[in-house]
Amino acid sequence: MFRYGFEKAKEVLNLSDLSKVIEMEFPDPQVIFIEENEKIPDMLQLKIKIPKQAPVLYRVPAFKYWLYSARQLYDRQMDLLLPLQVFKIRKHLKAEGKMNEAAYQSLVKTAEETVRIIGQAVEEGKVTSEDAGEMNAILVNIMEYLYGKYGDYNKIDQEVKNMIKTFYDPGLVEKGRQEGTRTILLKQIKKRFGAVSKDIEERINSLGIEQLELLAEKIFEITTEEELRQAIVIRH
Repeated sequence: MFRYGFEKAKEVLNLSDLSKVIEMEFPDPQVIFIEENEKIPDMLQLKIKIPKQAPVLYRVPAFKYWLYSARQLYDRQMDLLLPLQVFKIRKHLKAEGKMNEAAYQSLVKTAEETVRIIGQAVEEGKVTSEDAGEMNAILVNIMEYLYGKYGDYNKIDQEVKNMIKTFYDPGLVEKGRQEGTRTILLKQIKKRFGAVSKDIEERINSLGIEQLELLAEKIFEITTEEELRQAIVIRH
């Protein structure tokens, strides 16, 4: 967190007049802890020791996510964190080693409340339909992970997606999933090959979710931009 704050402060550092005291203005930080942990303090503290100078105490408040319900997050205008609500049960699942019926019902209840509030956020114009689709897609992905690791994976199709359909347009979930996959894929391509040429970006933007996921699986095997073009053509 200190490094992040330092790098952000450095971006706007004014070195035009070195005869004056140079000020670094750090952003207002906060560390978000998702999973319950009684050892996490309310305030994280870092003492910076500089030779022949008084120590500097860098303090960052800790946001203990597990203490907040979906409604409380919504009231605090922290809408983008809503999908992580279902992740709070993982500590219990790790301790039990499997998902029993009580844990399953708790998970579904949490998901229902979260989806309902995401829908409310759309109705009140606080998030766009596209953002809500991505949020619900993240929620589904987390539940798929939890089911796959601790319970019956097939229930995600039978109950959770039906639940989302009850409260929200499932097409937006698929659209959100597609947009998220496309964004991550383009970032990976830029990291490997630098700037993405216009024709490649247009081709990727035209791919469906299954094609995008297939390309994402192969992206690290592709070594040249021409191989990338051929891979996209094959899947187009």
